[in-house]
Amino acid sequence: MSLGLLRRIGFLWGVVCCLAAAMANPTLVPPGNVSGVWIPANSPYVIKHGNITVPNGSSLFILAGVQVIFEGHYKFIVNGHLRAVGSPTDSVVFTGVDHDALIGWKGLRLIGSDSTQFDYCVFENGNAILGSSTDSTGGVVLVSGSGSRVVFNHCSFRNNYAGGNGGALFVSNGTAAECYDCYFSGNSTNQDGGAAFVHNSALSRFERCEFFNNRSGKEAGAIHSRFGSPVYWDCYFHHNVSHNSGGAVMASGQASFRRCVFERNASEISQGGALYFYDYRTTATLDSCIIQDNQTLLRDGGGAYCWEAAPRFTDCQFLRNRSSDDGGAVHCYRPGSNAVFTRCLFEGNHAADTGGGIIISNESLASLTDCVLRNNRSEIHGGGGIYIRLQSQPVFTNCIIENNSTAGYGGGVGSLESVPRFINCTIRGNTCDSLGGGIGAVSTEFEMTGCDISENHAHLNGGGLSMTLATPIITQCKIQNNVADSSGGGLHVVEALPTFTNCLLTGNTAAVQAGAGSYRMSHPTFVHCTIADNFSPVGNVFVVQDSPGEIINSIVATSDEAYGNGAPPPGIGILNGGSAWEIRKSLFSRIGMVPFVGAFQPGFGELVTTDENGTECDGYGNLFVAPRFVGSGIEPYALASTGLVSPALNTAPPFTVNDDLSGVARPQPTGSLPDIGCFEANQVLDESIIAGELSGTIQSGLHRIFGDIVVPHGSTLAIESGADLEFMGPYAILVFGELYVNGSPGDSVRMYSENAGNLLGWRGIRFGGTESSGSVISYFSASNAMAWSIDSSGGAFGFFDGASPTISNSHVSNCSSESGGAGLVFSGHPRFSSCTFTHCNASSGGAFRVGAGAGLDLTSSSLKFCTAVTGGAIAAEQGELELIDVRCISNSATDGGAIYLRNSELVLSYVRLDSNSATNNGGAVYSSNSVLQGDSLNARRNTAASGGVLYCANGTRGELSELTCKDNYATTAGGVMNSQGGTLALRSGLFDHNESNQRGGAFCLIGDSSSVVRGTLVRNSSPEGAAVYLENAHALISSCQITDNGAAVHFKSSSASRIEYSNFVRNAANFSYYQNNSGNGPANIGVINSSNILEYPCDSYFNVFVNPQYLNFVGGNYTIDENSACMDAGNPDTGCDSDLTFPEIGALHTPHSVNPWLPEELRAMPADSNSVRLTWKRSKAVRLCSVNELNFILEALNDQDEWLPIYSTTDTTCVLSIPELETFEQLRVRSSVQP
Repeated sequence: MSLGLLRRIGFLWGVVCCLAAAMANPTLVPPGNVSGVWIPANSPYVIKHGNITVPNGSSLFILAGVQVIFEGHYKFIVNGHLRAVGSPTDSVVFTGVDHDALIGWKGLRLIGSDSTQFDYCVFENGNAILGSSTDSTGGVVLVSGSGSRVVFNHCSFRNNYAGGNGGALFVSNGTAAECYDCYFSGNSTNQDGGAAFVHNSALSRFERCEFFNNRSGKEAGAIHSRFGSPVYWDCYFHHNVSHNSGGAVMASGQASFRRCVFERNASEISQGGALYFYDYRTTATLDSCIIQDNQTLLRDGGGAYCWEAAPRFTDCQFLRNRSSDDGGAVHCYRPGSNAVFTRCLFEGNHAADTGGGIIISNESLASLTDCVLRNNRSEIHGGGGIYIRLQSQPVFTNCIIENNSTAGYGGGVGSLESVPRFINCTIRGNTCDSLGGGIGAVSTEFEMTGCDISENHAHLNGGGLSMTLATPIITQCKIQNNVADSSGGGLHVVEALPTFTNCLLTGNTAAVQAGAGSYRMSHPTFVHCTIADNFSPVGNVFVVQDSPGEIINSIVATSDEAYGNGAPPPGIGILNGGSAWEIRKSLFSRIGMVPFVGAFQPGFGELVTTDENGTECDGYGNLFVAPRFVGSGIEPYALASTGLVSPALNTAPPFTVNDDLSGVARPQPTGSLPDIGCFEANQVLDESIIAGELSGTIQSGLHRIFGDIVVPHGSTLAIESGADLEFMGPYAILVFGELYVNGSPGDSVRMYSENAGNLLGWRGIRFGGTESSGSVISYFSASNAMAWSIDSSGGAFGFFDGASPTISNSHVSNCSSESGGAGLVFSGHPRFSSCTFTHCNASSGGAFRVGAGAGLDLTSSSLKFCTAVTGGAIAAEQGELELIDVRCISNSATDGGAIYLRNSELVLSYVRLDSNSATNNGGAVYSSNSVLQGDSLNARRNTAASGGVLYCANGTRGELSELTCKDNYATTAGGVMNSQGGTLALRSGLFDHNESNQRGGAFCLIGDSSSVVRGTLVRNSSPEGAAVYLENAHALISSCQITDNGAAVHFKSSSASRIEYSNFVRNAANFSYYQNNSGNGPANIGVINSSNILEYPCDSYFNVFVNPQYLNFVGGNYTIDENSACMDAGNPDTGCDSDLTFPEIGALHTPHSVNPWLPEELRAMPADSNSVRLTWKRSKAVRLCSVNELNFILEALNDQDEWLPIYSTTDTTCVLSIPELETFEQLRVRSSVQP
């Protein structure tokens, strides 16, 4: 959706003439019933003495240019049918002279009205006050009465007011309003819904609408969507204000918001600067929405507020929202407020108190998955990115919480009296002025698994985590490179009972004391942890006050790499000012110049025995030797297992912990004892670890990827057959030079993620720049690749800045992205051949998305089981596609089950579209304002609500030939094609056994000028137009077999369509008409009143009504017999057959068994004294299609009885000299088609 376009919609209706001038010749409308047609010549129509009504059973049509002016506070009641049809340059205007106090007008009251429609209309100065309760709702339009349905296209609602709900529009229970490309501006209400109030409506839709500068006296500055399941897609809400909650929208029920933008809306005294959701039954959905620059002026939830509601946010962005209290972007509040956020971005939001990004409070069970919270800020209490409080139990999975800040505690996350869970999250670069740079937790029971807490900063204590009165369980986490300006670089623990298992604490620093952690009146436990290279002036590792604890099967050390030359760092290692800890089966090395000060268990550090490997240890099995880390690579704290091996190998008790930090099973190898520390040593024995800038060659074998691989400009990277690249996190291959993937037929190159569910998938190969166009990929397999919505790339491939590499013989599966599940072509023109793409998904383009100015070639490839909202397999926006020998099978989408085109070009040849489906339009292909060209298209078993194979709109054009479309289905219109406003030409097509439940078993053409030439339409079915449905159409159906269908062709306002040179037989009816009025179709069609060129009876349009004599109708062979009356009976203007006869009727060519052009009556006569003129004539000239292309050949018989050509001409005469003629014994003339 173009926001600029939405902003410009207003001009369509901003041309209301000066009322004083327009009143020169008004039509005064008396109170009471109205019907008929209101025309511009009688405009304006003035209502000044009372209410007017379109009664039940009556219709009123209002044409473009008409003004309807209310000079008193009267209403326009519609119980029947109203149709107001303006144009882009000449609106229909409904207005009152003023909307102050008791003036204005009471608006349209659409009560029990069905099929009422308004196109390009203006509704202004409505004033719904006083009177009954219904008269105080819907400032200018009220939709009421069970079953009422109203459609608004390109309409403007402005400067209306309601004393009750719905400043411009009120949609009541059980009714539906559909608004497309509408504009709501300057409307207001004393209660809810400054622009609209939609009450318990299941069928209301708002698409591409703009809501600007609307205001409510209570809730919902723009729309109050109360219960039901209305749809709001591609809408723009900006600068709306509510006095209470929901600056733009208040919603409950199952409302759907998709690709909407909420910008600069505000709540004055309550919650939800843009959005407010309420009611425990609410499961509204928001997909790909942007919520930015909204604010609450007094309370909380700058972007959105969820009160006991559970909306679902997917691929949404919350940007720069501000709250004057809690929750800069979102506040989830009270039991039942179980909002779900998936792949959402929270960036640059601000809260005056807690939760710069989001606050989750009062027993909420909200969840965030694959989300990013970045650069948010809170003041006063804490939670720069997230704040959790008061028995809430949120779950965070695969989230990144980075660079947030707070003046309180918890730079990334603040938690009070709650039970959060963190799974595979990254918390980094956050800062706080108090406690807990990464996380600050008070009275909190939280769990963390697989998380990375790094590079956070506390200006007081707890650079990584601060916990008070907490009982956290922390497993397989990294706490590294955090900083505290006072105490506890990694951890600050007060009156808490934390348990750390398989964790790595490294690189943490504190300016005063306790580099790794400080403990006061607590009881920490460390099992299979590695605590290394932490530093502080006092207590490089721990400072302990009145805190018992345990260190079991762990390593506490300083490595050579961090503090070299074998000397320990200065200061104390562990300072224990309380009771002795239980320390067993652990390793200590060089933790300080004075390693241990304070209370320790008796005999600790006294080497009195040896462990299982013969290394000296104390009586508790503790070692005091160098750990021998590998020291380099992606995991430098892994244990050396070759050469001089680590003494920590195979020395822990069996079955203490099943897996290590990386998820590798303990012990390695099976049957041995586990290693101590957080890593099992054997995890990297038989594989390489790769990350960073690379060139050269990656050989066969397993390679684990622990970071982005970059192929820089001027470099080449080759990956040889048999190489397996296992991505251990959300990493990508970035190609700026050239990449060669050299798989082979029996030994491909594979790229995949370790676990797509846990690690977000890897992030594909991304080509940037024309230099990367030299890349070649062959015999390659990619699976589980995933791009986040904020990446703007495809799942397995991304092509940028003109990148156009070549990919062949490759397989891509289970990949996903916001745009292009397998690949996004943002700029460039890649070429794929002999590839398969399966089970990929995206919002746009399940397999591929092609952007503006970009292109994609697919050859000998297949796309199967892919899904999307638009374009189950492929979506293109202003792009170019070429598909040759491609199969699209079992793909699905909302629009365009296989292919979605908007302003694009598609060339296809030998393409198979099979079993694709769309819930809305275009079971196989959706096309808007696009060009389709190609041949040899086979479409079978595709389904959609509209257009089983093709849905064409907004000027789709081009030509498709040699089509086979069988067994396709549409629930509403066009089993094969539904085309509106297009000029697509279809030639030589077989359309067999297609079906639509409502209209157009094969074709539904509405307002359309498409053509079907030389088609065979058989055994299609639909209640209206079993073969073809025509409405307001200028279509051409020429030289077609239309047989064995239901009522074959249905006409509605389509007398300008032309049905010619076709054959109709064995249909339930050949022609049917809207309201049984034959004036809806061409005059006298089907009336036998003439004969065609072959002298068979026909109607005025050369249509015949004969048995076509199919060769095998039951077996599906619809070729006609040579003796059929349809032979050579098609329109000669549509082209000749290959033998220069007129075309047959139908799609399939029947050759003549004998030459129809044998010349006759060869004669000779003198031309002059020395030459003879030969003449002949054509036979059966009535069937000749193109005289100029028929060639005559004069042949002579030689003495070896061979006929030899001696002369060629397109004429029916030639001249030979007498001497030349005397050399021949016999002459003959034959004909042939010119090459």
